[in-house]
Amino acid sequence: MRPESSTVHVVIADDHPLVRSGIRSLLSTIPGVVVLEELGSGTELLELLDAIRPDVVITDVTMPGMDGLEGVSSFSVQ
Repeated sequence: MRPESSTVHVVIADDHPLVRSGIRSLLSTIPGVVVLEELGSGTELLELLDAIRPDVVITDVTMPGMDGLEGVSSFSVQ
């Protein structure tokens, strides 16, 4: 578990690079928010969630293959 801090760590998962870029750009204007990773699929999300352990995941729910909901629901919070 990550220690308390004023920084919010975010992961963005969307199959459209332009959408990911726009969300990252918007989030970069908010003090204390850091985007740790941009991912293009639910599979990538599932593979990295355990290692990255972000505070917030912003995900597309209609990605091809494994969508964002499947990726997040497969993750166990500890």
